[in-house]
Amino acid sequence: MAAGSGVLLPGEGKHTALFIVNFDEPSQLPSLVELFFTGLNAEVEVTPAMTLEEKKGLGAIEKELKR
Repeated sequence: MAAGSGVLLPGEGKHTALFIVNFDEPSQLPSLVELFFTGLNAEVEVTPAMTLEEKKGLGAIEKELKR
C-alpha cells in the first residue's frame, strides 16, 4: 500500500481501518491520532514502518554511533 492509502478490515468484532501515512516529522502523529480517539471515540494502535531507503539510511547512522 502507498502512503495515503486506507482499507477497511474485519477486526476483533469492531470496525477496523488500516491507514498508511507518511509524516515529515514524527511530531505530526499525535495531532492525527487525536482526531480518531476524540472525534470517533476510537481505539488507535500505531505501528511505525520504514521504506527501504529509510532503512538503508539507518545503516550510516549506526556506523557513526559505533565509532
